[in-house]
Amino acid sequence: MKNVHIMNWLAGAFGAIATYAFGGWSGMLEIFFLALLFDYLTGVAASLKEQKGLSSQVGFWGLVKKLLMIAAVYFGHRVDLAFELNYIMMGLLSAFLANELISLAENYGRLGLPLSKYIAPIITVLKSKYQQVDTVLSAKEEAKDNDASV
Repeated sequence: MKNVHIMNWLAGAFGAIATYAFGGWSGMLEIFFLALLFDYLTGVAASLKEQKGLSSQVGFWGLVKKLLMIAAVYFGHRVDLAFELNYIMMGLLSAFLANELISLAENYGRLGLPLSKYIAPIITVLKSKYQQVDTVLSAKEEAKDNDASV
């Protein structure tokens, strides 16, 4: 009976935190958190299959990256509330979810799991677009740094 009360308390606490942090629990959040979990697990499995072993440093930074994504989604929700918007958090969720799904598909490939012949070209295009955006943002940041130093 005591365990039931503890589980009820934990479920209630989780629900209260999720509601405060993300405005409630949605299907998009569920998919996002599942993608985070599956990406991490398939990354560990792929490293073991490739006999690369597990690196605590790589695993730690992988978890830090995922926690920072969760923090960004939380921040996006708070921005939405502050400015009476309804798209910052969803935009962040969409971007991070796309990134996680690409990583998940790559891990499936590393594990030798079959992927549809249509998915590989999509992943290639998305990775290329992501790298292009990253290059543009890096160039803008470098230009801003050069302007500031003049």
